Amino acid sequence: MYQIKYDQMRLRIIHKFPYTIHYIVNEENKTINIYGIRYATSNPETWPRTI
Repeated sequence: MYQIKYDQMRLRIIHKFPYTIHYIVNEENKTINIYGIRYATSNPETWPRTI
């Protein structure tokens, strides 16, 4: 698993394609909830804030 970046959100960078996956791991239910897939070179200040 990857480190927690903010709140419980983890980020996985896909180096072959310039994308970042934002997800939360629920240990209790043994599930992964994906909250977004972003183009890695886009400006994070323009991302919508939903959490």
